[in-house]
Amino acid sequence: VIEIISLEGMSAKAETLDFPGYKLPFEVVAMVLHPLKGAKFIANEEVCKQIALAGKEAFIKWIDQLDEKEIKDLNKDLLNSELELIKDFLTLGYSEHEAVSIMQNHEMMISLKFLQSGSLEKRLNAISDIKKMIDQMEMRAGHGDEFLMKWLLLHNILGKVLDENTHSEIIKRSSVIFEFLAKRNAITTEVLEMLWKCQQEKHEDIVLAIYNTIKNIVQFLTPQQVQFIYEKIKNFSLDHYDEKLINFMKDFTLSAFSSILTAATDSEITSEIPRPISDSDGILVAPNDPRLYFVMTFWELIQDESAATVQQADAMLKCLRELLSSSFCEDFRAQYLYLCIENLKRHRSVPQSLELAVYILEMSAPVSYTHLTLPTNREV
Repeated sequence: VIEIISLEGMSAKAETLDFPGYKLPFEVVAMVLHPLKGAKFIANEEVCKQIALAGKEAFIKWIDQLDEKEIKDLNKDLLNSELELIKDFLTLGYSEHEAVSIMQNHEMMISLKFLQSGSLEKRLNAISDIKKMIDQMEMRAGHGDEFLMKWLLLHNILGKVLDENTHSEIIKRSSVIFEFLAKRNAITTEVLEMLWKCQQEKHEDIVLAIYNTIKNIVQFLTPQQVQFIYEKIKNFSLDHYDEKLINFMKDFTLSAFSSILTAATDSEITSEIPRPISDSDGILVAPNDPRLYFVMTFWELIQDESAATVQQADAMLKCLRELLSSSFCEDFRAQYLYLCIENLKRHRSVPQSLELAVYILEMSAPVSYTHLTLPTNREV
């Protein structure tokens, strides 16, 4: 090509720059294109642009034609170094900024190919590349985030992450993509449904990865979406309450608290805190406040009359303590202290009520409980 330009000079035409129709190995493509940047010293600007355009289109064609075996055989480190050569070549007809932008698009195309591959290694490479794009965008104070968000949605990246061939490592590393989209209100209820179904009847590693992803995005979801997930978790029967599910219920509730704190004002949070009420037998029960999510569930299931096993009750008591220590629950602690004392007076659920009451009092010593109709100190 250089020789043709040298001979024809200014009259060189793009038609003479015909790239082979057959498929070349990627390193050969890079080796062919990179030296062509030297054409800028002997050809006019129009010819240089035509060469750069032809090279760009040839590279796009190469990406489009990649098959599964070629994707699997690609060396990622070699690929990254060769991409730098391609970017250098593109400066023949484009500015440095334009060349970087074009290569970012090419890298996204390659990442998409990798993510659709049957190779776990290549799928993880793709997610690492997308995470790198997100990190770079955030370093630029969000510049370009709308473009990246639209690309992720257009190519259904989350759907590809959660397909039938997913793996716990894929889900773990994709958490940053879920968070990126959730922060921009780009997570739909359909995606949440897909995420929830992905953990059903799956290996424990996948279940834990899904739980962790949900925990990380809950604080960025709409109240309706938080309620959607809450209802899904509520559908678990007591015999499913193992340690990982109980901890997930606790983590979900803490994240939901953050969501409420972000969306509401202080007056909305503290207004009209429900008081304990009596059941048909005159026994006080926990206030049914929807903002508490699994706080009330844990309280009810640690009572002596519940069907929970000792192991389940111990795990839920531990989680209940952690939830009540949250700043969000500061105005609800007195209610649960009241319930604990009523249990002690009636000789019901004594060990757990005593432990929780002492914990609340130690944690909340500066807080006054004089507004409650508590038993006298002698009775306590």
